[in-house]
Amino acid sequence: GNVGEAREAKFTVKNVGTKANTLTHHGLWLDSLIEPTGPTGYLYSGTASTFQPGESRTFKLRFTPSTAGTYLAWVFADMTGALTESSETNNTKSFAWSAVDPSQ
Repeated sequence: GNVGEAREAKFTVKNVGTKANTLTHHGLWLDSLIEPTGPTGYLYSGTASTFQPGESRTFKLRFTPSTAGTYLAWVFADMTGALTESSETNNTKSFAWSAVDPSQ
């Protein structure tokens, strides 16, 4: 995508457990070189949602990059560790994205 043009980020959260849970903090960081450690500095944070076992929800965020470059984004589910889970290792995912300056 180009600098100054609106883009959309989407991420899906799934309850892979065996009971319903209320996810209170999930978020998206668009530019962090290291894995964020808490719910500060994020661009988007979701509201409380109850997920049934096996249920998935997709969240969308529109943003407009202002600087050209390649960035590392992070998506978090249960970023405050409020849910008791059998595994805390599946709550984050990172991906690279880029913006170009078409005038250069």
